[in-house]
Amino acid sequence: MHAPISFVEWIKNIIKQDDNETNKLIMAICNEIWFVRNKICFKGINVPDLVMSLRHAMQAVQQYNNSSELLMQVQNQGCPLPISNVRWTFPPPGWYKLNTDAAGQNEDGTWGLSVIVRDF
Repeated sequence: MHAPISFVEWIKNIIKQDDNETNKLIMAICNEIWFVRNKICFKGINVPDLVMSLRHAMQAVQQYNNSSELLMQVQNQGCPLPISNVRWTFPPPGWYKLNTDAAGQNEDGTWGLSVIVRDF
């Protein structure tokens, strides 16, 4: 029997295996778990069907792969990026909006993270 390890150590071990498709699916499943947890905690929604959650995670990986392919085409062929209709909106009065972004690991091992909180 293996000694128990933390979730963080488990994730580190998965990433070390360098199987990109598995890593993407594991990260998408973790994101889906967090999303479902927030729906349960903050919106009182019942636990959704496990198969549906897995399907959402798999769709997220497919969307990521499609976006990656598009970016590769842009880099290789100089194709223009499509313009998105999605725009930032102001939060309702009395609310704050938290926007975040992150960048992957640089050559020196550092990561980038930005956070902005706005009420207007």
